[in-house]
Amino acid sequence: PVALLTLLLTIAGHCLAKTAPPAEFDADRNRLIAFILSQQLPAQHFSHEPLNDDLSRKMFDLYLRQLDPRKRFLLQSDVSQLNAFATHVDDELKRGKIVLPDAGMELLNDRIRQVERMVDPILDAGFDWERKELLEVEPKKLEYAADMAALRERWRLTLKMQVLDSYFDALDAKRKEDPKSVVDIAPATHPQVIAEAVKKVRASTRRALARLLQQSRQDHYDRYFDAVARAFDPHTDYMAPTSKEDFDIQMSGSLEGIGALLREDEGLIKV
Repeated sequence: PVALLTLLLTIAGHCLAKTAPPAEFDADRNRLIAFILSQQLPAQHFSHEPLNDDLSRKMFDLYLRQLDPRKRFLLQSDVSQLNAFATHVDDELKRGKIVLPDAGMELLNDRIRQVERMVDPILDAGFDWERKELLEVEPKKLEYAADMAALRERWRLTLKMQVLDSYFDALDAKRKEDPKSVVDIAPATHPQVIAEAVKKVRASTRRALARLLQQSRQDHYDRYFDAVARAFDPHTDYMAPTSKEDFDIQMSGSLEGIGALLREDEGLIKV
């Protein structure tokens, strides 16, 4: 699989990366990528799986999982709408007329904007800290939200958990400074700490949603192409040549050559 991955990246890289990367979305470039994948993967992969409706379904399932991996945005109705493409990914690749990533991007962005409008009202309403509630975070055990009310409830529980996580982190920090400063850990006894936790979660959630909305059309196409490649086996991936350096930094957490470690803190990249 590693050799195959190298082969595919070499083919795509030589065909697409000899010139400067396009400043805008290039439909011809993506049609060429689709053609390369549709021809080279079935022919060169050790499985020799035919590009048919069965493989198309695998590609679609992987694409859907990557589109909304934690099931925090799409509704069941959105998934049903996208399911119309499930057995047509192979046809899209062969024809070079790609539709699914555009449809997925439009649906996802609409839901992200709706979630953006939920966040402040949920946080402003506060939480009942005495109420015991359960939040399932394992995507395989989750269904997509049935409607907007269910999606809002999922986000209410998610934000409550994040506020509590931030709150207890702050209490741990206070304990390190003065072990006697924290006697009771109940949120009601530390309203200022809770307020700071809410402020922190509000800011981090806004940043996270804004980053998702900043994903370009090409980012969505690259996700689609990666799902196509990984349908052949989990170790076969598609990577845009211009993303190679960013990928290396993200995987290693360092800038090669100077030993600098990168991490995000309060929206800032720290070295």
